Amino acid sequence: MDTVNIVIYIAIAVCGIFGALMGFFKGLYKALINLAVVLATAGISFAVVKIALKTSVDEEKILMAIDYISANFLPDAEFMTSVRETIVALSERGDAVGMVAALPMVFVAPLLFMIVYLVLGLIMKIPEFIVCRIIFGKKGGNRAGGAAVCAVTKIISFAIFIVPLVGYITMANTVLNDIGSLEASEPQAVVESMSDEELDEDFEEEQSQESSQSMVDTLESLSKSCAQINSDYVTPIKNNFIIKSVYACGGRWMFNSLASVKIDEAEISLQSELAVLTDIYKELPALAGAPIAEYDEEQTVAIDNITVALDKAVVVPTVVSSVISYASDAWLNGETVFGYEKINVGEYYEPTFDKILTVFSETTNETISQDLHTAGNIINICIEQGFFKETFGGGSPMTVIQREEFMGSLFSELYLNDTTRPFVADIVNAFKNYIYRVYNEVNGTNVPFPEQLVMGNVTEEMMYEEGARISSIMKCFVSFYESFDQNETDNLKIIINTDLRSLGRAFDILKTSLFIGDSYDFVLQAVLKSKGASQIAFMTPEFVDAMLSTESSMETVLVSRQQLAIIASVSSAEDRSSAIEHLLKNIDDDSADVIIETLTPEVLRNLGMSKEQSKAMSGALGSIVQEIANNDGEFTEEEMTDEIDAVDKIVSTVQAATDGDKSSNLFSSGSEDDSSRSGYTATELVDTVVNSKVVSSAINSSSKDEEGNAVENPYSISDKLTESDRDSAKTAIEEYYQENAGEGDNAELEETLGSLASIFGVQIELTK
Repeated sequence: MDTVNIVIYIAIAVCGIFGALMGFFKGLYKALINLAVVLATAGISFAVVKIALKTSVDEEKILMAIDYISANFLPDAEFMTSVRETIVALSERGDAVGMVAALPMVFVAPLLFMIVYLVLGLIMKIPEFIVCRIIFGKKGGNRAGGAAVCAVTKIISFAIFIVPLVGYITMANTVLNDIGSLEASEPQAVVESMSDEELDEDFEEEQSQESSQSMVDTLESLSKSCAQINSDYVTPIKNNFIIKSVYACGGRWMFNSLASVKIDEAEISLQSELAVLTDIYKELPALAGAPIAEYDEEQTVAIDNITVALDKAVVVPTVVSSVISYASDAWLNGETVFGYEKINVGEYYEPTFDKILTVFSETTNETISQDLHTAGNIINICIEQGFFKETFGGGSPMTVIQREEFMGSLFSELYLNDTTRPFVADIVNAFKNYIYRVYNEVNGTNVPFPEQLVMGNVTEEMMYEEGARISSIMKCFVSFYESFDQNETDNLKIIINTDLRSLGRAFDILKTSLFIGDSYDFVLQAVLKSKGASQIAFMTPEFVDAMLSTESSMETVLVSRQQLAIIASVSSAEDRSSAIEHLLKNIDDDSADVIIETLTPEVLRNLGMSKEQSKAMSGALGSIVQEIANNDGEFTEEEMTDEIDAVDKIVSTVQAATDGDKSSNLFSSGSEDDSSRSGYTATELVDTVVNSKVVSSAINSSSKDEEGNAVENPYSISDKLTESDRDSAKTAIEEYYQENAGEGDNAELEETLGSLASIFGVQIELTK
């Protein structure tokens, strides 16, 4: 670039020498006139370019040009007519058309100045000659002064002429320096150890990786090329003393003034818009360095930087807002946009989609900045929560949607923006409508959709919590439906394997929801009265009605009811201990009321019990549940073990007594070759039951009615026992009293033993 610098210095020298010679012959006065003409030429040229620039971006002038082209050069004007209609529509939504037209014009405006200045300078020679001839004739004043003034004039004229080139060089140096300093991110390595079943996913991942590598290579190549061009050509010229002097002494202001235009209140500046584009470009390596499925913190920082850069832009936000508004409005009116019809989302989702388009149709240049920030923040939420990784990496996006942090953050972000705030209501309404639609499809009904949500006064914190609730509800429902096997015919297996805890938790969360809590009763009915739920044995109409009226936790009721079914089932004895423990820890008064009310023999028969067994178990379990609720539920570890053992033994006794098998005794004799139905002796049963708070209270309450009168055969098993079984029970009860009765008041012990005797239908004599 030494040659270019030499040329610049030579040009300045030539201008100075040529100007000095001309000034020597003209004289001082004529030289001053020449200086004035040069400055006037520069001012007029500047004004002409600015006027032309303003006129060229006038939307009416653009439309007139399109009409002229259509009429004179395009026989088939259909396309231009479509373009004209689009421009008119966009012009009604802001200054997008003028701004788009302004970009190329502000780029060429400095070059246009050079042309106008050169041509006008030649033209101005004529009036300059006439004025000088009329005023001064052949005399021009001091020749030395004239030489000095004219030399300076020519240097100034040359400097004014090259201002656009100086501006372009300086601007190019900045842009090329920024681009050339970039280091493209290396794409992340693909894991090679893939199983045979993952070959297809592996291939897709490699394809994505190759695409990222290709983009990285392109950016690296461009960065190196820009750095080389900047180093070899642009920087040496930009650092030239003459160039730097011209730029510093007014050249910067003049170039920026030429390369800018004001449209209404918006200033369109070539330098500012290029700076924004450069800032955005600087973030591309981070975005291109990895497939979208592998975006992480590096990409979130890049997106944040892009949204910040767009805050300084004028053209891009205006164009984006106008296009979004125009397209949304056109689609709402059934029109095409750039040849594309409105996306078909299906009849069911179309109302929600139309609401979204309505919101977008109101997007303005004033709101678009915040909208872009919101969009960037939402993208970053998706990255941080792994939404893109699941969606584009072969996983399931539902795993992310069901996270409280994801939906909570999403709702908060949408709520903070006035434009996107209505989307929260749309999401909620779509969710509510989905529930009603599924219910109608499953049950063949036509229940109308619920009243749609209207956003009230809520805080950002409340919005986050509501989003978290909805994600939790979705997660719970998904867990419930995934665990439910509709092809299973064994009621007991359905009860054991179905995740009723998640179903109950979904109901409990739904009840507290600000947005969809009003649908609680319907959702409860929609699920519990569905065809699938009817396969669960205890989901009777009576149980559903009881669930609708209770204030108890649905999770507590459903899980307790599930555990009770496990306890009641003969085939599930191995799981009985954990089920009993759950009941002892969780049943409260409200859940007990629901369970007892709906614990009918009919429900137990659906679990495979006989008529006699279901009747006995219904009474026994009902009394136990009631006493668990009456108890405070606070047990030590040792007490909990004793209570579990007691409940297990009394339930097993009732089951064994009513199973219809009379070939062996109910109670064990204690011998090694014993073949009893229960597996324990009557003494073990009595000892365990009497020392239990829950079971002893249960048999006491069962053996008396509300007036305190004795109830005959309270557990419906006394008539099912053999004489040997009754004798064993009688002996065990009497011996227990003899061994454990104290010297004082034995009323409580006598009541418990008497109640136990009534269960077995025996008469006892309690003597010490």
